[in-house]
Amino acid sequence: MTVDFYIEKGDDLLVRTLKGEVTPDEIIDSMEASMKHPDYRPGMASLIDLRELVSDSSSADIREFGEFLIAHADAVEGMRAAVVVSRAVDYGMTRMLQAIAESPQFNIALFYDIDEARQWLGVE
Repeated sequence: MTVDFYIEKGDDLLVRTLKGEVTPDEIIDSMEASMKHPDYRPGMASLIDLRELVSDSSSADIREFGEFLIAHADAVEGMRAAVVVSRAVDYGMTRMLQAIAESPQFNIALFYDIDEARQWLGVE
């Protein structure tokens, strides 16, 4: 239904929230839009909240997200992304993304608790 993002300039943090049924194209569009935002910079921490996502993403969709990240390595270089999930299936799919997009340029970590994710990113 929605993919929203905003940038917390004081914490140098990109926050993305996915709610309801979201298509892979909407996710890619949001990723592109955030990278074009005037306050975005490579290496910015990223908090991705999937707790309200209703998704039937396939392994092909996850592969597409991974390929997008790899193709935009210069825009995500140094990024630490904390992904917060509420369902085991989303945890598993995000682990797949970690494996596909594994890179020294950026780091993806998974959490069930948003406060732990923010702590890992070093933001309150």
